[in-house]
Amino acid sequence: MLMINELWLQTFSTLVEQKHFTKTSEILHMTQPGVSQHIKKLEESLGHLLLRRSGKSFELTREGEILYQFALKKREDEIELMDILSSEDETEGEIRVACSGTLAMILYPSFLERSKKYPKLKVHLEAAPDHLIEKMVLNSEVDIGIKTTQTQLANITEKEVGQEQLCIVYPKGLKMRPGLIEEIGFVDHPDGRAYLERLLRANFKDELRSSAISSVTYINQINQILLPVSMGLGFTVMPKRFIQNFSKELNLSILKNKVSVFDKYYLIQKENKTLGRKYDWFLKRIQELLK
Repeated sequence: MLMINELWLQTFSTLVEQKHFTKTSEILHMTQPGVSQHIKKLEESLGHLLLRRSGKSFELTREGEILYQFALKKREDEIELMDILSSEDETEGEIRVACSGTLAMILYPSFLERSKKYPKLKVHLEAAPDHLIEKMVLNSEVDIGIKTTQTQLANITEKEVGQEQLCIVYPKGLKMRPGLIEEIGFVDHPDGRAYLERLLRANFKDELRSSAISSVTYINQINQILLPVSMGLGFTVMPKRFIQNFSKELNLSILKNKVSVFDKYYLIQKENKTLGRKYDWFLKRIQELLK
């Protein structure tokens, strides 16, 4: 019976995911020749070529793709086993959640308080965009994800757990009047234009579009987005809870819109995934914070 070397398989899986020999060697604390040697030994033990090399890049052979899917399933089964073994203990184990950066700032403080109370609970919170959150759940990199778009995948279950209002935030002290937001300009961020377009469409129909508003700056650091607004450089659009965390500290004001725009939050997990009692508090807390 063939027994696959666990160390070689880990090296192979990491290489496939990183797509780069140098990054793989750094992550695994190996030399590049060491990585190559593991792959060669794995190929020899299986009797199949796993990679087709082209310079510094490579692509998987059919056998390589089959082996990688096997490795993913094996990883998932091992995680599932540990979850089942520790499912009755709600005060220890690993909590693995993925959500947006904005939502992470709302959830993380409460998660840390729980972890502080029960040191054997290890919280891993990953900030990622919606399309990556779904992928991470599918690959068992996290157990649950929170998205603002509904899934189209049959092997993912989802549940609506709350909603968030999108708001225009501007420097405190400015007297809002028609035409002002076009004049002061937009503080853009990764979700900025999409948020802005939705608010404008709901409140101004075709009278004002985001393309008519120029950007004064762009920032992709979630905790810095409101800083230029507080300095009077422009306005932006963010979820209301996020703004409220900073509004007093940074002297910000929220514009009252005629028509409110909301994002719904959906909690997703793999179908038939066993979470265990350790997740009970976290699932309840997520719904409390997002209701």
